[in-house]
Amino acid sequence: MNKVMNIVLLLACIVVIILGKSHWESRASDYDGSAGATEQVGAQEVSTNENNKNQVSGKVNELTSNLPTEIKEDVQNEELPITVEAVGSSATSEDRVGWPAVLQENLDNTYGEGVFELSVTSFGDKTSDEVVQEITASKVDVLLLEPFLLKNNGIIRIEDSLEIATNIISKYKKMNEDVTIMLQPSNPLYDATYYPLQVEELQNYAAENDYVYINHWEAWPASDDEKMNEYLTDKSEPNEMGHNIWAQYLTSYFTGN
Repeated sequence: MNKVMNIVLLLACIVVIILGKSHWESRASDYDGSAGATEQVGAQEVSTNENNKNQVSGKVNELTSNLPTEIKEDVQNEELPITVEAVGSSATSEDRVGWPAVLQENLDNTYGEGVFELSVTSFGDKTSDEVVQEITASKVDVLLLEPFLLKNNGIIRIEDSLEIATNIISKYKKMNEDVTIMLQPSNPLYDATYYPLQVEELQNYAAENDYVYINHWEAWPASDDEKMNEYLTDKSEPNEMGHNIWAQYLTSYFTGN
């Protein structure tokens, strides 16, 4: 009887050991599986973050594709805001419907607020020789200059106008030697003769000095098209439609379109 009991106890011990080992192996297997799942989720999160960064970087590259390298890099590296000063005649209006205000709104809507910060310095009907005596340069990243050619027309020779533009630019370079120079003409006129020739000289001047030239005239009606007058006031300055067409062209330049 004792022998039988011993055999039963031995068998029971063996069963307990086998069951215990099986349970431990099952727990160990579950643990390894959960660790693998955690590692897999972590890898997915890293991959998602990298994809998001790549998408943001790709969007910034697309938006800044037209911009000079130094401005593009500042945007990409979030060295913000990019400060832009628009300087010009009454056509560079400080009004809420002027092209600078419309451009600022468009840039805020595209990039978000605080990326580009636009200020306006308008000298009204003054010629550039009057302006150069008064202008006080600011330390900005971009000088967006409309060099008063329309106000100078018939008063100051184009050669002198460009020389004064050089003096104005020099003042800004003294404040920031790395300032980006962007030149643009004032608004076009209907059926003008000499003024378009002066604007061509401005474009050549920009190319010779490696300045950005904003050729917004491309967006306006042709100079011999009477429709041009629909975009101008009686004083031959942009009306709200004219400011809008000018602003949209600049917006396209600043947003890669």
